[in-house]
Amino acid sequence: MQRVLAASTALTLPQGWSPIAERTPAAIINQKLRSATVVALTPLRVVHFTRERVDEPVTQMPAFGAALRAAAAERVDGS
Repeated sequence: MQRVLAASTALTLPQGWSPIAERTPAAIINQKLRSATVVALTPLRVVHFTRERVDEPVTQMPAFGAALRAAAAERVDGS
């Protein structure tokens, strides 16, 4: 877990902030356009990854990479 967190940036997003916007590309895995907008109902503590920074934990920890790919595939499949 520490290696994953080391590759990310911790952020606090305020209530009302939209970290995900419809019709914008998902940056890390499949770069498909998002189909929804998400708005924080409360302040959020999140971890942010850039494509470049996520490559290290994905390569060093195959289970992490598999989990990211599975989550992306699940969203695409609508499961």
